Amino acid sequence: MKNESGSVLLEALLATVILSVSITIIIQSLTSSLRAAQYSSQYTEGLILIDDQLTEYFQEGVVESDLNENGNLAAPYEKYQYKASTEPAEEFGENINILDYQLNWQSGRRKNNIKVQTLLFKKDDETAIQ
Repeated sequence: MKNESGSVLLEALLATVILSVSITIIIQSLTSSLRAAQYSSQYTEGLILIDDQLTEYFQEGVVESDLNENGNLAAPYEKYQYKASTEPAEEFGENINILDYQLNWQSGRRKNNIKVQTLLFKKDDETAIQ
């Protein structure tokens, strides 16, 4: 009888340890999944914002050869900072500019960024098209 009660106690203790380790692993997995989903959401939002900004540049029809802009995006996207610049792409011809666009944001301690580069055909000194 004495051995059985010690054995039951040991089984209960072992079951508790296994359960607590399992719960810890599950919680860590959920936390990791939430972080990945948040990063993916921010990255997707950043890509959409870049697409909107580049579309705006192309719709204006004017992208200067010496464009150099930077700053924060308007609310509710003020956590994103951008930098846009153009330079002549002489290796492709004299009528082509390179547009560099970079979007930066901070998520916790991690700094994230997306860089996009595209070529623009210059119509003349004042206008350019994609």
